[in-house]
Amino acid sequence: MKRTLMLIPLALLTGCLGAGGEAGIAGTCSDSFGTRTYTNCRVFRGRLQLPHQSTLGAEEGKAFQLAAIGFQAAGAGKADGGAAAKPDGAATKAADKAQWVLFNGEPFAADAGSGQQASVPFAIMVPCEVSVNLALQLARGGDVPGVQVASLRFVSSSADTAATRTLIPAQPAASCGTRSAPVDLGQLKLVLAKNKPLGAGTITLGQGKSKNPLALLDTDNDQAFDLTDADDDGDGIADISDADADGDGIKDSAQTFAALDDKNKDGVPDMFQ
Repeated sequence: MKRTLMLIPLALLTGCLGAGGEAGIAGTCSDSFGTRTYTNCRVFRGRLQLPHQSTLGAEEGKAFQLAAIGFQAAGAGKADGGAAAKPDGAATKAADKAQWVLFNGEPFAADAGSGQQASVPFAIMVPCEVSVNLALQLARGGDVPGVQVASLRFVSSSADTAATRTLIPAQPAASCGTRSAPVDLGQLKLVLAKNKPLGAGTITLGQGKSKNPLALLDTDNDQAFDLTDADDDGDGIADISDADADGDGIKDSAQTFAALDDKNKDGVPDMFQ
């Protein structure tokens, strides 16, 4: 049977990518459940190369999409349109727990960008003020969480290339938001683990033709990218000793996939199964 590709041109993301409908130009955005609209948003985009569809085990007609999981603490003080304001010395205590919020990207056909085919473009818009974790998922349809295929990981610091993370920091309004340039993650490649569930796949940013987002972002706007900055949020506390290194008012450890419920302990959060 001939498969019909379900690719959606980025130019059609008018409702998500700003009033002018320009691909990759930030504007307003909403979470996937439509419970909140954010006025200061940013776009992550790139291209994705997938293994052959038979390897993925995806059913015909299924679609992939990028998803972003962010976390917000109730009542956390935020700077206008950016990361939480945290004075020198970190006098503001970071929250231990947070409520997750979901942002889904546009879907694309499971057999697009797979095997020997050209890579497929993707784009996802998230609020500047929310730190997020990105994942590739099989879309379930609508705005609910999909089935996780892989999380997007990257090196945490140029000083320790063995340590990796998934959390992309919130950005201050001064360097993020309306009309700001997109964050181009380059060309990503999905690698599936042998004898592991589909959700155990990995996409490593900063390898090959892909880009580490920390090499593109400057959280405290001090002209030093986060990958090489020893104090990402400029609060006077070195990241290695800072529980809230991105300064968004929530402990970084409370903003990972590991912080989500995983009753069977298989490494894939329940919401993505």
